[in-house]
Amino acid sequence: MEILGQLRWQDVLDILLVAIIVYKVLLIIKGTKAVQMLIGLGALIFAFSFSGYLGLYTMDWIIQSFWAQVVIALVVLFQPEIRKTLAEVGRARFLPLHAQAEELHALEEIVKAAIALANRKIGALVVLERETALDEIVEIGTPLVFSPSR
Repeated sequence: MEILGQLRWQDVLDILLVAIIVYKVLLIIKGTKAVQMLIGLGALIFAFSFSGYLGLYTMDWIIQSFWAQVVIALVVLFQPEIRKTLAEVGRARFLPLHAQAEELHALEEIVKAAIALANRKIGALVVLERETALDEIVEIGTPLVFSPSR
């Protein structure tokens, strides 16, 4: 109970902000290769603490030498996620009405495209990106060249 007496409102705000940031970061990396990289980083941290505890000096030295390059490696490895996050922060939607108007416009364009394709008897697979990013699927896909024969 003594700890609660020492708790300031700034401490509560600090904890809340850190929790929100960690939650948003986890939402951003969910479903990406970054999760696998974070698991690998966690394994490296575990190996570092384990080697120090057991007195494995060579392993401890190797891992300590590696930490100098970790920051650069993290920036290189997480570059797509960092870019995506900064882009989302830059286009943060403060006006929800504007966002709804954009979504309605996108829906209208999809309907127009579907009608145009149906009139020409052309089949299509339409995929809408929501929570799961499609960038990786697009990168490994095969581009098809459309040449109308009619």
